[in-house]
Amino acid sequence: MTAFRANALLVEGRAEESRAAYEQLWPLLRDPPADDLRWSGVLAHLIDLVEAFGDATAARLLADQLRPYTAYPGALGLPTVLFVGAMAGPYGRALAHAGELAEAEAALRGAIAADLALGARPYVVLSQLALADVLRRRGDADAAVPIASAAATQARRLDMPGPLARADRLLTTLAATRRAVDPLTAREHEVAALLAKAQSNRQIAAALVLSERTVESHVRNILAKLGCANRAELLASGRLPTAAP
Repeated sequence: MTAFRANALLVEGRAEESRAAYEQLWPLLRDPPADDLRWSGVLAHLIDLVEAFGDATAARLLADQLRPYTAYPGALGLPTVLFVGAMAGPYGRALAHAGELAEAEAALRGAIAADLALGARPYVVLSQLALADVLRRRGDADAAVPIASAAATQARRLDMPGPLARADRLLTTLAATRRAVDPLTAREHEVAALLAKAQSNRQIAAALVLSERTVESHVRNILAKLGCANRAELLASGRLPTAAP
């Protein structure tokens, strides 16, 4: 009940009260009750709190205790059945917050496959969000974007405002990361690919069905973004893409 209360307070936005309830569980997380099946139900509900409070130490303890349950398809055997999605999901999320990104990715992919098979769509969303963030942290923003977008679409369809807000924040972060790596827009990539072939503004305009003035504007933007003074410097720099991404 303390775990449920902490999560309910978190949903209500009462973070300090939620943290106080969460901290009551810390001694049990460090020294879990032996042979008490009720504790497995608590573990399944601790992951949201660990994520909310960014507790890496607790994440490692939680992952270690969740590991024996990762083969469970979605329900723990208690006096009453507790459905929490594939247990690989909370396990993978805990690993992610503990910094074990490669293991987290494998666990989360397995959880998504299992929950899709079960039709447990809300849990698919939670694992997709965690997986997209893991991929971002591993430097693979391109792979993270479609997964975060799928999570956002499902969260909107299922009326999950909290996960939807997280998905939107993650997509904003991913977009900023991609811009930092590649500052050109899709249209600028098209123009740049033709610049790389030494085509004139008139030729580029004809190829892309644009006005020459529009092409001139794109060329100026490309030069500015890539830090080159003119076309000759741009061509010599080797920074021109050969095709749109």
